[in-house]
Amino acid sequence: MSKVEFGKTLNIALEYVQLEAPQDVIDVLFSEIDLDKDGWISYEVYFLFLRYYFGSLSPILRESFKVEKPTQPVLSEYEQFLLKYKDLNAFDRFVRIIVDQLRDIFFRYDANKNLVFEIE
Repeated sequence: MSKVEFGKTLNIALEYVQLEAPQDVIDVLFSEIDLDKDGWISYEVYFLFLRYYFGSLSPILRESFKVEKPTQPVLSEYEQFLLKYKDLNAFDRFVRIIVDQLRDIFFRYDANKNLVFEIE
């Protein structure tokens, strides 16, 4: 994913809370997660970024709800993430990550828990 794509996806996500990231913020965030500084980030790194900054690992969330960080994790979150997909090639890993994310979204919104997508 390039910086342009990153900025677009970030702003699409922020639209839901009526915010927009200015270009200087996009530049700073992208430079922080583009670890090898080649101008591209993998989708794996992108999803980790989303989880850390906006998900369950967010320092703001932890502070707001007084959630304590585990004292001695056996594996770092990144190591756990990679371990889950270690035997897959790059394409299969990408597909699996997307399917896992969609499955999580489906289960979150399956109101009656019957595992059927229903339009009300």
